Amino acid sequence: MKLFEGFTCKGKLLSNDDFLKRLRNDTQKGIDKLSAEEKQHYIDNAEKAMKTEIPILKASVYKQFAYTGNRTEYQGPYYSRRNMLTELIFAELLEKKKRFTEKILDLVWLILEESTWVIPAHNKNGSSLLYEFDDVSYVDLFSASTAAVLALSYVFFKEDMNDGLTDDMFSKRLEYEIENRILLPFEKYAKNWWYIGHIPGHKLNNWNPWIHSNILFILAIFEKNEQRKEKLCDDMLSYTDNFLDTYGPDGGCDEGPSYWGAAGASYFDFLDLLYKASDGKIDKLSEKLVYNMGDYIRKMYIGGGYFVNFADCGPKPKNLDAVLIYRFAKRTGNKLMMDFACSFDQTNRISYSHPQRSLYNMIEKSECKQSSYKPNKEEIMEDTQVYVFRNDTHFIAIKGGHNREAHNHNDIGHFVLFEEDTPLLIDAGSDTYSKKTFSDERYTLWNMQSSFHNLPEISGYMQLFGIEYRASDVSYDKNSKCLSMQLKNAYPKEANISSYIRKLYVRNNELIIEDDIDLKEEGDITEHLLLLYEPSIRDNFITVKNTQIAIDNVNDITYEKISTLNYTGLNTNVPERGNMAKSWDSDFMFRIKASAKTKNATIRFTINRRD
Repeated sequence: MKLFEGFTCKGKLLSNDDFLKRLRNDTQKGIDKLSAEEKQHYIDNAEKAMKTEIPILKASVYKQFAYTGNRTEYQGPYYSRRNMLTELIFAELLEKKKRFTEKILDLVWLILEESTWVIPAHNKNGSSLLYEFDDVSYVDLFSASTAAVLALSYVFFKEDMNDGLTDDMFSKRLEYEIENRILLPFEKYAKNWWYIGHIPGHKLNNWNPWIHSNILFILAIFEKNEQRKEKLCDDMLSYTDNFLDTYGPDGGCDEGPSYWGAAGASYFDFLDLLYKASDGKIDKLSEKLVYNMGDYIRKMYIGGGYFVNFADCGPKPKNLDAVLIYRFAKRTGNKLMMDFACSFDQTNRISYSHPQRSLYNMIEKSECKQSSYKPNKEEIMEDTQVYVFRNDTHFIAIKGGHNREAHNHNDIGHFVLFEEDTPLLIDAGSDTYSKKTFSDERYTLWNMQSSFHNLPEISGYMQLFGIEYRASDVSYDKNSKCLSMQLKNAYPKEANISSYIRKLYVRNNELIIEDDIDLKEEGDITEHLLLLYEPSIRDNFITVKNTQIAIDNVNDITYEKISTLNYTGLNTNVPERGNMAKSWDSDFMFRIKASAKTKNATIRFTINRRD
């Protein structure tokens, strides 16, 4: 679906002077509504930033990514500079005592002096270093975010920047860098960038709306030439339509809930900013697809802070922004989603990655009083092929889809199981990103492989990567509460599968997963279950926490202990807790193996409470 086909920004946008005037007025109105406690939250963050030394960004550390694949050594101080700046900006806006101003200006100046705003992992020039001079040709996620947070400093502290200067040197330098590092390369080269959507074979993801939401904010603030602004705005309408066209009507995000804040929520940022920058003349927030894109995050919630974490997601998203969820819900008229948002802490989450979002969260803070949110018993997302069910004792989510999804794991037919809000059968999720994560070696990582999901290995073969490896004949019978999907095409032909149908039966006090597997000749079938907690096994019964799982029609059931520690430091011989171990708060997981050697099998998992 494309929202803006045949549409133009011409004659609809506010001048940048009018936009800035409204932004400053709205900001002050928002500040006036904040309680003393809410204001103190912003100031406390800034006071921590005041006590923190501004980190150094080293060329030697930038280069390390090319040699060791490590991302965190450079990104840590890079992010720290920008987070400090954002926190100080918000505190000074509230306090207005100028005690944060000097460090704001120091940070702005240092960021302007950086050789590049593109992080090493996104450097596309083929060298281990990147120096943006003369003709910048690429804008990545964080160069756009950097420009947007610098834009905030410009909007509210331009006079402080130029204090004592006769030629406005400071603000002119900022304008120059924004133009030459962001707007000009976007104007000249964007059509050649993979995340725009014009290059065959490149799947669009969160980069598209995330970058465009920040560039639109920059455009509204800096661009005085109305014709150029309208042309770049029209380009962004076309480019974001390419992103939207990857979504089905159910609005599901195949990148998972952890990326919803950067994908669907960034698309909301873009549409909301279009509405504001056009004085309401461009309004697409009432579209049903946009409504569903917002509602996705509600549907994926399990409980206890856990979300369904298919793809490169952790189980508890670090970027969950309840104020944003409330604003998204309110603007799209989703009362259930508003109630859902109100069940979370409504403290504004300040983010340099989405600075305009943080500002509008402060301006349009939620109006929560008390939440009576109750999740639905089932959420059926037929386009994304994600299905969520709750019975009287358990939560289960299962997916179909294909193995070329954004942030893909080879996991067609995979499911997660919770005992209320206690994780039992899990998706390990992603670990700390490294060079290998987004390379040809991605599927050498164990947590990307189907055999480390709740899926079988058949005839010695795991699922493979590619859009041709997919579920088919996916159907849900609401009356019998039975979900069925054909999974034979998720595996290579060498697995000799004639048919592999996985069914899920949902009963009030019981869940049944049934795998009907027919092979062309006798072969080994090894079912896998990934657990957070160590199980006990007796005969064909597995017990974990207060749940019992009976596995029928297998010959042998064993389990192994898997380390979740990662090797992410520059000293790659030292294991440490990466994102996976931290998000699950565990250094180990446990993998059940249930084996059978046969030509035809019906392997059944019966799940219920043991009390």
